[in-house]
Amino acid sequence: MSPRLSDRTRHLLRVQHDLVASWQVPPSERSALRRAVRRDGTTELTYHVFHLGHQELSPLARAWAAVLHCGPHARLGGRNALVLHGWAGDLQAPFDIVVPTSFRPHEPPPWITVRRLALPGTSHLTPPRVLVADAAVEAAAWSRSQREAMYLLISVMQQRLTTADRILASLSVLRNLGGSQCWEEVPVDASGVE
Repeated sequence: MSPRLSDRTRHLLRVQHDLVASWQVPPSERSALRRAVRRDGTTELTYHVFHLGHQELSPLARAWAAVLHCGPHARLGGRNALVLHGWAGDLQAPFDIVVPTSFRPHEPPPWITVRRLALPGTSHLTPPRVLVADAAVEAAAWSRSQREAMYLLISVMQQRLTTADRILASLSVLRNLGGSQCWEEVPVDASGVE
């Protein structure tokens, strides 16, 4: 027997691939969700996220769960945000989730990496994610090597998801990401600007 949920919560479940976060529902529904975990097919994926579906989670549903786990100001960032913006690649764990520097989400599962940053611009797409240029800069900063960072930035521009100017603007805002500094030259070289 599924829990009694409001129309608003049922709408969220439809939009969010049968997922809902405890912070999205009133206390009475939170209690109903926790009881449903004990009684029937409802699954508590993380401390804050419930899955009310009976199917295996798709990679897109996992991305939703990662964002929902980290709260209302969380955004999908880095490589997976690029994939959702149209970059050639597959969604895969770990999911980089960008949250405000002042926010500390509950301990995430191993398939979520929380990145505390001053939040860059946000697209109005679902699941919530950072803008393409910001995602490209984040993915390059968090890449495993300089070669991977250069590939990411160049391929994003080759696929016409963003421009070198937008990447440079993003770099000036997101300087505190860490990572190698050599990839800062890639957008300049790719755009032909000397």
